[in-house]
Amino acid sequence: MPKKIPYPSSKVKEWERDRRERLNISFRELGSLLPSYNPASTLSKIEILQGAVKYIKDLHNENKTLLEKGLNKSTAKQLNQLRKRVDELSRRAQQLANLLREAGITIPNVLPDTDEPIKWDSKTQNASVLHEKAKKKTSEAGTLCSEQKIKSLGAGKVIDNKVVDTS
Repeated sequence: MPKKIPYPSSKVKEWERDRRERLNISFRELGSLLPSYNPASTLSKIEILQGAVKYIKDLHNENKTLLEKGLNKSTAKQLNQLRKRVDELSRRAQQLANLLREAGITIPNVLPDTDEPIKWDSKTQNASVLHEKAKKKTSEAGTLCSEQKIKSLGAGKVIDNKVVDTS
């Protein structure tokens, strides 16, 4: 086993001092975000972490009740089914990723981080309207592209999706 090359002790001390300072700054910032924050009193690091855990759990529960409060029973049931399905799929994806890693296959990170909740406005009736608008924009973009090609060729112009010779 190769021997470790010792760093000069002053560098190690400096790195450790910087690391501790970054940790302390992060703890102070986290403590200031807690609802029980009082700038006159100081909290220990353990108290800050415990307060943060409690606050996050409270926010999750509040978010869940707010979501379910505005939903009727069938929509709430559907939401719970979708949550369960997402959990199942996440577990399965993790299992498959572990199998790939064990086989020595690298996994590209093409998906965004899923720690952030996806915003959902619970307006499912708008989905078809939005789909139609997107389809219309796509077809308009295709028509516009065709018109530009025809004009650049000098062949004429498009009227009612037909090329009319203007020469």
